[in-house]
Amino acid sequence: MEECAYDGETQLYTTVDVAGAFDGRCTDLTNINSFDIHPNASGHEVIAGKVDSAVRKYTYSYTKTVEVTDEDAVRRLVLICIAAGIAVIAVITVVIVVLVRKSRNKSR
Repeated sequence: MEECAYDGETQLYTTVDVAGAFDGRCTDLTNINSFDIHPNASGHEVIAGKVDSAVRKYTYSYTKTVEVTDEDAVRRLVLICIAAGIAVIAVITVVIVVLVRKSRNKSR
């Protein structure tokens, strides 16, 4: 059985009774024979099915707020500096390789 909590017209949460699905089936759906009360793979499938069917009964919406902090700006700046540094090293390496090859060709 499902129960919902409301704040006026807004649904706050839904509870889903998964325990009822385990009645009389604990040895099949848990690791109880190994002294572990947690669900096994079959038990997790049962739980997922119950939750999935409960969730699909409703329509959900949300608003996502993204906060940009100074820390985010610093991270971006560090990444830009690293990328620029790598690019400079690559250009210097190419110039050195070209100069060394020209020098070798002239000495031959």
